[in-house]
Amino acid sequence: MTTRILPHDEYHKLAEHPFLASTPPSPAGDIVVAEDDTGTIVGFWCLTPVVHIEPVWIDEAHRGGTVGARLYDTVCQYLDSVGIPVAYCFAETPEVADYLSRLGLSPQPYLTFQLCLQPSPPQESPQERDSSATSSIDPPAKTALPSPPKPTP
Repeated sequence: MTTRILPHDEYHKLAEHPFLASTPPSPAGDIVVAEDDTGTIVGFWCLTPVVHIEPVWIDEAHRGGTVGARLYDTVCQYLDSVGIPVAYCFAETPEVADYLSRLGLSPQPYLTFQLCLQPSPPQESPQERDSSATSSIDPPAKTALPSPPKPTP
């Protein structure tokens, strides 16, 4: 069994996978695959860079006016200007969820889980645990988000 980052020029190997039909992998992301000894992909996990547009806050004295709509419009213009078609926002309360819905965000039908990588003491490698297992990871170069557009008066 081998795990590795699937190079983008090998994405065609997953083109017909039914699980990816409705949610194709992000061209800005990566895919980790598991392959059996014949090179057949037997599992994958898509890594998708995601933009979170949060926190959202409006001074209590300015709630109920146009501040939220103005912020939302500018966020949308910025995301469009830098080519980001999808962004996510958490709602901690029903009131925030209602507000986000009124702005035009759509609730999603899934639970959210968080992975926090913490420094840990050295452990035995997957190869030491299972001498028949291999892993190949070459992380891609880090890229920065583009600068925001200049504000308009």
